[in-house]
Amino acid sequence: AFTIVYILLGASFIGGALAYTVQHIIEGAVSRSSALYRHILEEDALKKRFFEGRKIMRSGNGGMMEEGTLSHEEFRLVLEEIGCELSDEAFSAVCEIYDPDRRGYVDYEHFSKIYQGIDRILPRKTGLARRLWDGLRTVFNEENRIFLWFVSWVGLGVMYGMKSQKWDFITATHFAVSALATG
Repeated sequence: AFTIVYILLGASFIGGALAYTVQHIIEGAVSRSSALYRHILEEDALKKRFFEGRKIMRSGNGGMMEEGTLSHEEFRLVLEEIGCELSDEAFSAVCEIYDPDRRGYVDYEHFSKIYQGIDRILPRKTGLARRLWDGLRTVFNEENRIFLWFVSWVGLGVMYGMKSQKWDFITATHFAVSALATG
């Protein structure tokens, strides 16, 4: 009786895991394409401000800056316009990244090489625990997680076969795998 229940539950379990995995892969693809589209729109808006803004935003600090650059004040205004509100400390850190020579302006060519999206305008500082967690998440991402479930389910069947039925390891493994294949 347990064998039939194990087969039915295993088939349901693996079928559900497969459906969940497919759904998550599709949602991930939509999410990634949405993020890419948002990034393209942000980058386009910023590029327009670097080049077109140069003709509009001339204020009285004495001289014209070349096209493709924004002063730090103009850069901050542009970031605020696209929804990136930064504290003075955070903005100083951004200026150190995008104006490493401390010339007083941000050059689009340098900016475009570093820029990865408005949500990553400041690089994230990560500790050891965060890097380990990110590494584990990469290994057990949604595409790989079904294999973990499969191995766990087979392991449960092997343990049942060896403990309850007193089978040797090979017989218990054969039972667990064939039960899943039968379902």
